[in-house]
Amino acid sequence: MKQQSITQDIILTFLKDVYFRNWRKEEGKKDDYAAYRAAGGRAYRDFCRTIQGMRKDNKKKELKNIIYIEIFTSLEKAAPKTQKDFDEWHHNMCEQIIEKYRTTAKLNYGQAQKWLNMAMKYAIVLEIPQAMAVISFMHVPVDNIVLGLLENEVKPSSADPWSQWEYNTYFKFQKDLRDHLKGKQAPIVWEFTHWH
Repeated sequence: MKQQSITQDIILTFLKDVYFRNWRKEEGKKDDYAAYRAAGGRAYRDFCRTIQGMRKDNKKKELKNIIYIEIFTSLEKAAPKTQKDFDEWHHNMCEQIIEKYRTTAKLNYGQAQKWLNMAMKYAIVLEIPQAMAVISFMHVPVDNIVLGLLENEVKPSSADPWSQWEYNTYFKFQKDLRDHLKGKQAPIVWEFTHWH
């Protein structure tokens, strides 16, 4: 048999299949939201360990699906064109996540940002057009790893754990990070290249 090779595209697709399961629209199926659910679902798994008091009910899966789809369809309808527009969109989405979960669990802003920002980050990996269009404005998902990477450069204005942060602490951190990067790199690009 002739020596064979595997291209980077094949390897990357395999890794996406393993990590995101069911992210591609299957031929013949009418599921335009498969990639949205894959990005949002993986992001949910990253942050859900910080939720306390989560009730076990049948609404959890339904709620997650609604949130995944709302994140990306809201970007389809009106993609932010400026940092200010993106920041407002982001804040509104975090508030909606908190509100939708109010009857199931108590979420803090720090938890909502983690879910939303990780969903957006995974959407980049899956090359979802709505996320690709706003890379320049995206926020960094704040967690202990990011805080550790920036401990000498960008200090949070609160000693509380990131999962307990309120909006003002979170937004000041994002703004301080942008100021620190001085426009040389989008924050999410910085995070992609430094998080490991």
